Amino acid sequence: MKIDGAGGCFENRMYEVSRQVAWKFVKECIAEMDLAVETMDEKNCLASGKLQKDEGKGIFAMLFQNNHHKLFQAAVQEADDAGTVQVVFDVHKKVPTAYQWSKQDGEVKDFYERFDKKLEEYLHFAVCPHCHARVDRQVKFCPNCGKAMQ
Repeated sequence: MKIDGAGGCFENRMYEVSRQVAWKFVKECIAEMDLAVETMDEKNCLASGKLQKDEGKGIFAMLFQNNHHKLFQAAVQEADDAGTVQVVFDVHKKVPTAYQWSKQDGEVKDFYERFDKKLEEYLHFAVCPHCHARVDRQVKFCPNCGKAMQ
């Protein structure tokens, strides 16, 4: 489900992966996006903070912007189906802006593109325990060093 609103965007997606793996990828995406984390709850897989991108300067920004930073929240929650998790990423301003007509989903799109890429690599590739090369999960011997993948 995706909700694109005035000053922000909320989206949640379901994935068939463990909670620990999803949380690891969420934290990697947050780090890659250079988000300023204010709270990180490892036990409950929750993070929140600010986007560091400045949204404007000058008198217009001071008068009409509710704040110069958007806030974010990220979470991974167990779903009813075993082995399935819900990944939530929400970007919003402190106060909704009624005058905001442009789509506000840029950061959310960026987050899920990164997350989906990491999950795709995780599901299709493995790391050789000997030479640390990234190889297809189906191979029995590493094409880089020739040693067994087990």
